[in-house]
Amino acid sequence: MEAARSPRGSWVQRVGVLAGLILAACLIDGLAAVVRTPKTEIRLYPGMKTPVAGKTEAAIPDLRWLTHETTAPGLSVTFLEAKGRLWRADLAVEPTAPEGTYTLRVFLHGEKPEDAAQNPLYTIRLLPDRHAFVASERSFVLRCVGVSPWVGAAAALPFLVFCLYLSYKASDRLDEALRRQGMAPVYRALRKDKTVTLFFGLGSADGLSPGDSVRIVAEDGRLLGVGQVETVSLNDAQARLDDVDRLPSILYVSRS
Repeated sequence: MEAARSPRGSWVQRVGVLAGLILAACLIDGLAAVVRTPKTEIRLYPGMKTPVAGKTEAAIPDLRWLTHETTAPGLSVTFLEAKGRLWRADLAVEPTAPEGTYTLRVFLHGEKPEDAAQNPLYTIRLLPDRHAFVASERSFVLRCVGVSPWVGAAAALPFLVFCLYLSYKASDRLDEALRRQGMAPVYRALRKDKTVTLFFGLGSADGLSPGDSVRIVAEDGRLLGVGQVETVSLNDAQARLDDVDRLPSILYVSRS
């Protein structure tokens, strides 16, 4: 008798594995890029507009209190929000701005020069064009694919979740089909010397009782031994299999 098989290697599993690998790679790449990028570095190219955020040394009473100084020609700063010491703004660079490395400091109106100097000094790297901007990315995914690793992770996640859902439903259907045949997969095995205790999804609801004998079969249907049922609940049971040397990782229990 051959045990029923789950659709291993099916397109659902292949797509799920691929989506999982893409998700993991994008997350690792994105986190590595964040760690490798200095918090005070801002990269731009002529004609580019980008959101930025930072903080001041003193609390910001109101958005209108914020001002800035920069050595970058053609750079404009539009403050959008201020809360506590945190601020958020848009940076825009004129299309004719020359490349180079510049500085930007955000501070409050009326601060003394020595107090203003305590605010973070941001490094503005103005690159010649978008190609140079992408080439300077610390994210491998963004450099090679042209897509943010966070976008890649967000795109892969729904595929992974959907494939896991389909696999879960397929597993449920397989378990029900096996149960109707008086079979169940072994979901846990505990070994002590040459005795193995097997836990599986058949119980008193399936007519199983303590003391019953059950057949232990491999995935290909090979008989591996006969176990003795020790404890039974409504939908689960455990059986003891004696004098066992080695067992495959995938096992099934059959009542007949």
